[in-house]
Amino acid sequence: MHVLILNSSYLPIQTCSLKKAIKMIYRGVATIEKYSSHIWRSVSSEISLPTVIRLINYHKIPDRSHKLTKKNLFLRDNYLCQYCGEVGTERSLTIDHVMPKSRGGTSKWDNLVSSCKKCNTVKGNRTPEEAGMKILKKPTKAGIHTQTTLLRNKAIVYPDWSEFLFN
Repeated sequence: MHVLILNSSYLPIQTCSLKKAIKMIYRGVATIEKYSSHIWRSVSSEISLPTVIRLINYHKIPDRSHKLTKKNLFLRDNYLCQYCGEVGTERSLTIDHVMPKSRGGTSKWDNLVSSCKKCNTVKGNRTPEEAGMKILKKPTKAGIHTQTTLLRNKAIVYPDWSEFLFN
């Protein structure tokens, strides 16, 4: 289970593990903004687990690049095949190099798109133009706005976060 971290001004910063969030709360660095429906029980007590925490002091949002992972790429593309627009899952989608690796294409944000297996097979070792295919959204490098997009796409899994991500 992940916990959404908000800045003191309620801007979403990142996510963290439940363990790290609890440590931040007990150290007095953060407060709980929203509880989840999960309860941690011990012999002597019950604690409602947080799903959203807010930092007490203002922290500048760092400008960092995001790791290029399969999951982050699918989140950037909203789990859509960038050729036919079909919604997929991590199992049904593949990663496609817009400029094939055999022709010098790199494995970077601006050359990779999510693709269904059918479209990836049709495109093969060609560029989209050569295959007569069109990319729905030009691939871009993950920037500062990508963080918010990635967090918003995670809100599908964590609906409690949506009120903090879509305002």
